[in-house]
Amino acid sequence: MIPDKAKELQERNLKYAQIIQDAMSGKREDMEKRIKELNLASTPKEVIHSETSIKLYRFIPVKKKLHKTPLLIVPSLILRYYIMDLLKGHSLIEHLVESGIDTYLIDWGIPGDEHGHLTFDYYIDKFLKRAVRKVSRSTGVEKINILGQCLGGTIGVVYTSLYQEEINKLVCLTTPVEFEDAGLLSVWTDRKTFNIDKVVETFGNTIPADFIHACFQFLDVKATVERYKKLYNNVLDENFLYYYKALDQWINDKIPFPGEVFRKFIRDLYQENLLVKGKFTINEKVADLKNITCPLLNIVAKFDHVFPEKSAKALNSFVSGPVDYHIISAGHVTLVVLFPQREETFKLISDFLKK
Repeated sequence: MIPDKAKELQERNLKYAQIIQDAMSGKREDMEKRIKELNLASTPKEVIHSETSIKLYRFIPVKKKLHKTPLLIVPSLILRYYIMDLLKGHSLIEHLVESGIDTYLIDWGIPGDEHGHLTFDYYIDKFLKRAVRKVSRSTGVEKINILGQCLGGTIGVVYTSLYQEEINKLVCLTTPVEFEDAGLLSVWTDRKTFNIDKVVETFGNTIPADFIHACFQFLDVKATVERYKKLYNNVLDENFLYYYKALDQWINDKIPFPGEVFRKFIRDLYQENLLVKGKFTINEKVADLKNITCPLLNIVAKFDHVFPEKSAKALNSFVSGPVDYHIISAGHVTLVVLFPQREETFKLISDFLKK
């Protein structure tokens, strides 16, 4: 009996160590290899437009009759888009496609030196504008729907405030707009202690992935420790590992942040809180949230450790159109991956878009 327990302990320790070691390999080729091995981001798609490493995808429809208004998904700039297309049967994008929604997505790619000169203004007023109009022309509609996730939601909000005439409906998933007292990130980026210009000057064209990743890891240290504890306790359970490896791959798929985008994001939003003050500008155009008159679906995570509920809820009181507001008992990420919470999220989105 004792030898059997010793053998199991040895097997557990070896397997745990191997998984941790694999996860620590941040080489891009290793990341792409694991994405394929785990069959992540598997909903069939095609590239219909690209600039540098930024791509615009269209997901291949599976229904003959599609909903009349196409959807453009704008992911966060912090991590890769495939948290919304993690595994077959556990994918928001798969759900949307199977619901008959003509679905498009911007993949921000892996920022490198060629992105160093690109500004927040370029991302919104150039690439996103081209993407919106590409989708509009491809489908023959004047107005499209936008779904923004995390900071992608903030980008979507800003775009809609500038070009409301192009947007039919807006969906925001865990989207911050109010950055004053917005959790630990607002403390860490306080202008008194965080000199954003020095940070960008030090790192240059791109803010390193490890720098960005470390900030988010420390937002909830207890949760990080619990995640590894849960892994150790269940490391011999292949069913558990299937889901753990998928989510862990996404968490560790760290990407740099374009330097000039980071500068404006921290200075104008976190440090100056200009968006809700009606003073945030893109190419000298004011992004006035009151200009948003289209229907808004605002979905917030009750236990969001990245952006507090009030940071996202604030949007409701600034827009001029009808608001459908929902709080899901989930975290920032589990909102779209954890059962049964993800099912509630998926249904809210598809029902809102199709009605």
